[in-house]
Parts: sequence; structure tokens; C-alpha cells
Amino acid sequence: MASDMDLALLELHPQQLADVAGTLEMRIREGLASDGREIKALPAHLTPPAADLAGEALVVDAGGTNVRAAHVRIGGDAGDAIVAGPASARLPVRGSGATLEAQAFYELQASLMEEAGAPEGAMPLGYCFSYPSTVHENGDATLLTWTKGVDILGVEGERVGAPLSRALAAQGRTPSVTVVLNDTVAALLGGASEAPDPARVIGLIAGTGTNMAAYFDASDAPKLAGFSGKMAVNLESGNFTPPFLTPVDDAFDATDKPGAQRFEKAVSGYALPHLYAALVGDTGGFDPSQGTGPLTEIRNADNRQGRAASALLDRSADLIAAGLYGVVRVMGGTAPVTVLAEGGLIIKAPGYAERVRKTFAALAGQTPRLALAHREDVNLYGSATAALSMLT
Repeated sequence: MASDMDLALLELHPQQLADVAGTLEMRIREGLASDGREIKALPAHLTPPAADLAGEALVVDAGGTNVRAAHVRIGGDAGDAIVAGPASARLPVRGSGATLEAQAFYELQASLMEEAGAPEGAMPLGYCFSYPSTVHENGDATLLTWTKGVDILGVEGERVGAPLSRALAAQGRTPSVTVVLNDTVAALLGGASEAPDPARVIGLIAGTGTNMAAYFDASDAPKLAGFSGKMAVNLESGNFTPPFLTPVDDAFDATDKPGAQRFEKAVSGYALPHLYAALVGDTGGFDPSQGTGPLTEIRNADNRQGRAASALLDRSADLIAAGLYGVVRVMGGTAPVTVLAEGGLIIKAPGYAERVRKTFAALAGQTPRLALAHREDVNLYGSATAALSMLT
């Protein structure tokens, strides 16, 4: 059962949150300077989209164990739209006994494009590939490691855009260009139309996992030497180790890849139910696999279980706000920042988004102001935007 001391350690005071933001700022600057740092800061080789960008693209969105495909239109007189699809399928989960090899993986995704009814011929392809990857200047990417319970044989360490392009070409849909991007970068690009300034956008995932992406000026990022202007960077911020973690966090960390993804293990929808179970001991039948939905109901109870659920959810929102402030400090400037937010926590958990806003405002003061936005199917629109941008 959680003690009052355990719960008190979860309450982060303003100076502690400022320290979290400052530490993340430092880690981001290190990641922008060189490889192999705690914050990977992976260049996406994509610039803010042009205001008059228009066209149609094929899109494949592979995230977690879900895959979907669609034909998407961006801009023009009719505006953005999903023209056909999406068609979707699920990938086998690690440990389920089912396996999938590389060729079948790409053929599955190509078959979804067929199912969606996308047109044949040459069109640009945006491939939202939501696993840690190194993106190359030509738009392809190399998978670093599988995450999110996925483990397709023969893909780690290999490029992922080219084999998908070949699988699509085999059915008469030859991509004119292929661009691979992370889901957080897709949110970043897909949020450009929601923002007064497309370069003052942060892509935020706050759901089962967490990550952030933003545009950084090459003059502030030694890793981007040779590039001029602003480039989208996938921070892989879930790997940040924030100060002020608790013994309960340490115990949970020890159960899965110790030392990795400490920020994600403190704030994510996957982690919070497990932290809650560790805090309260006798959970009364609470099942962590059900996600954070039950926690949002338990937090209203006038007992220790309610206080534990509330403390965890509030700390999660506060840490997300501090993380956003750390990113904004690296971005610099005082103009408003639009955060394109995705994920069940920030979209669905009652009071969560408002807590993020208030905590950010308390840290940042009057400037810069923060606007939280949400866009349905942002990954599809952002991926199409990336593919069309590569053509210009």
C-alpha cells in the first residue's frame, strides 16, 4: 500500500519541474551536437511544408501492432482529405507464437493499399514508420530496433522504404518518391495547417508511449552541418532520464530494459497502471493491461487508491509540460507554439490536457504561449505532406 511519503515524492514542485525542463534542454542540445547521446535527436531531413503545398499521395502508417494504408489529398481548392481508405490490419505481437518475415511484412502493407482502393500508377509515398530509425537524406530509413511489441524477422538494421516501394510496384503502384518518417514527425508536419507559423510546431505523442519532435535551426545543431534553415528532428524523448524519479520508478524500470526509456516509464499510458499497482499493492482486481482508463475513474475515489491514481496522472501531465518547455527553450523565440498532440492520455484523460497547459504556463510565464491542438488522422496527413514536400 502506498505510504504518504511515496505519494509526496510524486508531487513535483515548480523548481523541480524547472530543473526537469533545464535538464532536458541540455540533453537535447547534446543530441543535436553528436550521435550516441541520451536524446537521439534523429534528423528527419524534412523542412516546414510550404503554405501552397498541394497534391495526392499514397500513405502507409505502421505504428505499434497496427498498420493501415490510404490515398490522401493535401491542399488545393477542396482541401485535405482521405480519398480512399484507410484499410487496416494487425501485426503479430512478440511472444504470441505468430511470426512474420520481412517479405510478408511488406506484401501485407501493399495488399492494404489494394484493399483501400488506391489508384495504380506513379504517386509519391509517405511511409509513417513508428519505430526508432535512422532517416537518410534520400528519404529512406534504417530500422534501429523493433519496439511496441513488434518483432518482424529480417528487418532490423535494414532499410524499410525501398522494400515497401518494391512491393507496391509489384501491384502497379510504383512510388515516384518514398519518404519514411516517424509518427511524431508525421504529427509535426500534419499540424502545420493548424499553426500560425508552420515552423513553430511541436509534435507530441502522449499515449501508450511518448515522444516529441520539432523544427530546429541548423545553426543551433552541429549535427545538421551542411544544411541551412530549419529541419524536423525526431527527439526520441522517451529515453530522457529526468531528475526526481522515485524508488517506485526504479523498481518498475528494473523489470524491462533497465536504464532505457525512463521518461516514458514515468509518464506513459503503458507505465502508469503498472506504477499504480506497485504503489497500492492490493489493487482489488485492477488489471494494468486495461490501460489508463480505469485510473481516471479511480482518481475520483476519496481513499488512498484515488490519491495514488491522481498523483500519478498529475505527475505525468506535469512532466509532459516540463518536457515541452525544455523543447521550447531549445527552439528559442517568444512567438506562440502550437503542439499537435496525439495519444489517449492527452486526448481522452479528463483534465490531463488542461493540466499540461497550466503547468507549462507556470513554467514559461507570459511567453511563449502554448496551444494544444488535435487533428484526426494526423499521421496520414503528415505522411502525405512529407512525400509531397520531397517533390518540391
